[in-house]
Amino acid sequence: MFGKNIEDLTWEDVLKLVEGQVDEGQDLEFKSQHYGSSDDDKHEFAKDVTAFANTTGGIIAIGVREDNQGRAEGFNPVSLYEGEILRYRQILASRVQPLVSFTTYSVPSDVDPNLGVLFIIIPRSNLAPHCVIVNIDLRFPSRYVKTTNYLQEKDLANAYRERLMLAQS
Repeated sequence: MFGKNIEDLTWEDVLKLVEGQVDEGQDLEFKSQHYGSSDDDKHEFAKDVTAFANTTGGIIAIGVREDNQGRAEGFNPVSLYEGEILRYRQILASRVQPLVSFTTYSVPSDVDPNLGVLFIIIPRSNLAPHCVIVNIDLRFPSRYVKTTNYLQEKDLANAYRERLMLAQS
């Protein structure tokens, strides 16, 4: 996306997202603000992370506004407080099976080092398929271009077969 390792990103690099009107896609999702604390918001976070883990992996860029066609159009710098990352880990621990791992990288704005863009990096998981627990239901999200769909029975069966083959190899 940037032509460099995410750990080397600066605010100037992040500005290029907007300048280049970068599109959301199979491996990139923009969020203008942190996921909220309502059940719906927690479900949305678990679904987004799980969908990336179940497919190609991806990055959620929190603090980037998008236009109505999914292109980066501006910034809404968010708090880079570590407590938000801990909250996200707790959401996944309570709503996703098997647990999905992720890493984060924060890029502070050039105005306030406590605000910026938080990147949540989700690798493709060898433990896929992961499910999101919703009440008593299990849902298996997957990423398709710019949207999240749920795996159908045949796709779910294939995902479990792939998991077993990876475990055997």
